[in-house]
Amino acid sequence: MAKRSKRLKQSVESIKTEIEKHFEKIDKDILERNEELAEYHLKEIDMSLVDALSKKVNALGKNLEYANLVKKYRERLERYKKKLRN
Repeated sequence: MAKRSKRLKQSVESIKTEIEKHFEKIDKDILERNEELAEYHLKEIDMSLVDALSKKVNALGKNLEYANLVKKYRERLERYKKKLRN
């Protein structure tokens, strides 16, 4: 079970870095006024990466380190969506 837990933690960290890369791309797209590309990155994070992260965190069980991670990213996504609408 320890190997599985270690692999899950590594995959969570990998997904976190991918999400952060996409958030950086969204910031760049917003500054360049490229709303279509920014929306694409938002959808990529929302539909793919956050869902995968949620599944991995649930598989880890009640780990305090990752407990609010998915919620934090979903709230951040909502802030970016509002920013794009304005």
